[in-house]
Order: sequence, then structure tokens, then C-alpha cells
Amino acid sequence: MAINGCLEMDLQGQVNSSHVLGAKIMTGWCYDGQCAALLGMTDEAKKQILHKVRNSHRNFRFPAMWGPNFDWLPDQDHGGNILLTLQHMILNADGDKIYVLPAWPKDWNLHFKLHAPRRTAVEGRVRDGKVMDLKVTPAERRKDVQVCGVEQR
Repeated sequence: MAINGCLEMDLQGQVNSSHVLGAKIMTGWCYDGQCAALLGMTDEAKKQILHKVRNSHRNFRFPAMWGPNFDWLPDQDHGGNILLTLQHMILNADGDKIYVLPAWPKDWNLHFKLHAPRRTAVEGRVRDGKVMDLKVTPAERRKDVQVCGVEQR
């Protein structure tokens, strides 16, 4: 089954398991958002990200002082999970294949540069649900890149 019309592996069992879990944990070191992104579940990954970034402590001056979640303030695990979830929403790799934007919401604009296996960098921009630029370095790795979920211009 393809998720978001992209990923080639059979993920239906994992997607079903995710739905069976019911309530997701959206704080601290819990990685439900990362799992959603890896499974191509855009809506769930987006929901997780939005919840996590809003989990600011009202007594702190800076909005990135998340928590309290499980143990201390500020909660660094929470921020790490936000970053990893975003990265998985933008880029996944499986063997030589590189999947770009497998769980990226079409209504979010983006400018990114991420590194993939085999000394590969992938850089691009997304505007209004369309990939405006896509640069793969080294160029010979472009054949291994598949853009998912959004249109290529």
C-alpha cells in the first residue's frame, strides 16, 4: 500500500495499529508524532506538531521553554521530538530511495535543506502545495528521489 501516494512498503498494519492506540501522547519524549510522519499520516503529524509547539510554560519568557511534561523545565526532549517529527514529515529514506515531503501538509509553505544517506543533500521550497525548487546533491542521486504528497512545478 502506498501512503500519500508515495511510500512503497506495506504500511497498512502499522497505520491500523496507530488508529487502535486511540489517544496519542503529545508531550515530552513520546514519539507518536514521529511515527505518524514515518507512516505518511499527514493530518496526525500536523496535529502533533501544532499541539507540541503550543505547549509553552506561561511563566517562562521564551516560547521554546516547553513543559512541564514529565520531569523538568524546560523539557529538551519535547523540542527534540518537534524537530524529528518535522524532519520525518519532510524527508524519509529507505535504502537508496529518498522520499521528499511524505507527510507535509499542502497548506504549509516550506524552505528546507536536509541530509540523506550516501552523502546526499536535498534542498527545496514548497509554496501553496507545489514544489518550486528541488535540488539534489550530488546530481546523480536525483533518480533516487521521489516527491510525495504535493505537486511538482
